[in-house]
Amino acid sequence: MGGHSRQFEDLGGDLLIKLRLLDLRAAALCRLAPALAEGFEELVHQARNLASALRTQNCRSRTVPSPMPEITRREFLKLGAAGTAGMALVPLANPLGFDVAAAKKRALDLRISGAKEVHSICPYCAVGCALIAYTKEANGKTQLLQIEGDPDSPVNEGRLCPKGASAMQLATSVRRVEAPMYRAPGSTSWEKKDWDFVLDKIAQNIKASRDNTFVAQDANGNVVNRTEGIAFAGGAAFSSEEGYFATKLMRGLGLIHLEQQARV
Repeated sequence: MGGHSRQFEDLGGDLLIKLRLLDLRAAALCRLAPALAEGFEELVHQARNLASALRTQNCRSRTVPSPMPEITRREFLKLGAAGTAGMALVPLANPLGFDVAAAKKRALDLRISGAKEVHSICPYCAVGCALIAYTKEANGKTQLLQIEGDPDSPVNEGRLCPKGASAMQLATSVRRVEAPMYRAPGSTSWEKKDWDFVLDKIAQNIKASRDNTFVAQDANGNVVNRTEGIAFAGGAAFSSEEGYFATKLMRGLGLIHLEQQARV
């Protein structure tokens, strides 16, 4: 092993840091398997001697070369095996001395303690994953505390995709739009309107578009009674019955551009 003395100092420092971690693994191993721990501690001891020698070598002189301690190939492989064994023990022994997962579960239980449990369905796609929402009354308002998958549902068995897991933001996001917004033609700003105004406006626009684009006969004289100026996209959370009803309604208006977003 040769090279600049600065590199040996860095190597010795890094090795000492790793040895501190290995000491924690060795202590955990002593509790789990005392027979294995003895050999493990011997490897850590050899590695500690090597790290001390590297740092001592650098402290002697930064300019005058001096002999370095030799390390055999077998000893190097032993040190590598010791580090690998120490890392493998991490899932088996917790150096902190307590179960972090249990502590996190306890915090969640306290957060939803006394909350009302409400069952619902994820609104995003056609899978229809079941949700459990935990709510609590605070200052005369219903506060949403937590949303999670319903473990009793045969559809998702408590699991949620990333979109479903973030469904709580539909109710709690600061960017949530809580009322219909309307921007008049040529305007640069949005206005807050009530639902009566919005539904009337939609009906008027559908009627005007249908009248302007309605085709009674095609170029060959065939009766088609269709409108090509309106398209319809069904919601992803439509049930089969809702999709059937929406399609019949749109066909009755003469629409031919239909799509159902019944997918993830």
